Amino acid sequence: MIETALFTNIEEAYLSDDYQKVVAVWEQHKQNYSFAFENLQDRKLLQALVVSYSELNRIKESVYYINRYIRFLRAQKGNLNEYSDDIDFYFSAKSSIYSKERKWFYEYRTLREYVGLGYHRLWFRRFLQ
Repeated sequence: MIETALFTNIEEAYLSDDYQKVVAVWEQHKQNYSFAFENLQDRKLLQALVVSYSELNRIKESVYYINRYIRFLRAQKGNLNEYSDDIDFYFSAKSSIYSKERKWFYEYRTLREYVGLGYHRLWFRRFLQ
């Protein structure tokens, strides 16, 4: 019940572009919450956090949550097709964050190695379908 209320509050704030509220609600409840990345609701929550922290220029926190999800993807040995949209999102989010910081971005190689998708698939996935 608490998790549903937390998700609803964050979703409403995120959809209204109130990134301050997303972060405030999360900061208040994060110690009582653990992610189950297989759950679509938790993946949406994680995306809201990544975008909110990034928009508030709290880059360190945003990259932290991106890396948590990437660690989850590394552990997946089976079919990653269900996570392909998430992989695209996190790759583009991390490259966007690094471009804001004016740092060169080498993560595409790391994602390809750990996730098992080709570099061409990450960039040209929509053209290959």
